[in-house]
Amino acid sequence: MAAACLAAAASLAVPAARADQWTLDSSVQAGLELNDNLSLVPAPSGVTRTLSLTNSVVAARNTEISATKLDASVSALDQSGGGASNRVDGRLVVSQSLTLPRGSLTLGANLAQDFNSDVISADVSVGRGQRRTLGLSAAGSYAVTERLSASLQGSLGRAGYGEEVTQAVDFRNDSLSASASYLLSEIESAALQASRTSYRTLSGSTRANTDSLDLSYTRALSERASASISLGGYREDTARTFFALVCPLPVSFCDRGLVAPIVAPVVVQSPRSGVDWGASLSYRLDEASGLQASLGRRKSSAAFNVQFNERNSLAINAARQVGPSGVGTEVRSQSFAIAGAFGITPTVNANATLARSQASIDDGTNAGATVTRQPVQTSLSATLSKEFSRDASLQINWRRTLAQGLTAGASARANSLNIALRLTWARLDAAR
Repeated sequence: MAAACLAAAASLAVPAARADQWTLDSSVQAGLELNDNLSLVPAPSGVTRTLSLTNSVVAARNTEISATKLDASVSALDQSGGGASNRVDGRLVVSQSLTLPRGSLTLGANLAQDFNSDVISADVSVGRGQRRTLGLSAAGSYAVTERLSASLQGSLGRAGYGEEVTQAVDFRNDSLSASASYLLSEIESAALQASRTSYRTLSGSTRANTDSLDLSYTRALSERASASISLGGYREDTARTFFALVCPLPVSFCDRGLVAPIVAPVVVQSPRSGVDWGASLSYRLDEASGLQASLGRRKSSAAFNVQFNERNSLAINAARQVGPSGVGTEVRSQSFAIAGAFGITPTVNANATLARSQASIDDGTNAGATVTRQPVQTSLSATLSKEFSRDASLQINWRRTLAQGLTAGASARANSLNIALRLTWARLDAAR
């Protein structure tokens, strides 16, 4: 009898393990926003009233060997008052992962259109305005032996700006990397990685390529902590095009006034090479909390997350990196954010966020000295949400933003109040 029960249980367990898991969450949100400086400029044109209607869909399918996810939203915005401009914002993120007998494959694509107004994700080196981004990514890994594995990663990115963002230029940012990792023991491994990143403006004014080769070592210090170091070399090749007065013939002809100078493009190349390095440390407090820190030539970051319970949490993030921007060149940027979420009552939640982002931009030279501009944006926001039911909630958000280091050293301030009602009209969680 016991054997028969075990056999029956096993026959039921096999189909369950192979079942497809489907999830769907679709919602609609109506909102009203009042903003006294929508474009965040030194001389605002008055309060802007924005009525928005947003439809969002998150769908996923998971099996034993694959996972598919779709995250999409479309927002229609009707504006009136100072700086009003009706528009449509949206986001589409698609990912597909596949688990193979000796490896894995992951593909991703994202398309977004926004107003470049969120300090945490905005490009603060340019002003506010319509921004379109497109990204494609692919990553694959293969286990050659029990100890040796190889991986390949690549990404293509593109960003474009609306006509109202006069200081911005459209650009592309691509990367490709390949690595081989060898497991030295149960707690340590070594890896060799080669990578190439490419940044270029679509107008052709700037082109920057970076090649690097690094050897890294990773060790698990304990069940909760791990550390890694890397050392290698890099080579950067940057070419920028400027327009200047040049003499079409030998300079002596222009000096004598026989030939007039003309405006022509001049390409300035700046090759550079050196030592590439990096180090990282991570410590896990529990399943949802931990500390991560890293130092590197192009990027340094620190993150601290604490999940006190299901509704109360604290997150602190800081980063300093060199990356692409809309000013026509890569820039050095610094960012900091601290966010807290709190449960006031079983149906009322609150969260607050303080964020700061700064970019350092070389605007050329003046009397032989490099002129550096450092635009900074700081925002403080608070959100109060009320859940009426599982499918209905109300959110009230207040935000204050300060911008410094704008054109000619000017500053600007903006205050906004947003009220939104969210309704979930379709939800699915089923297995087949």
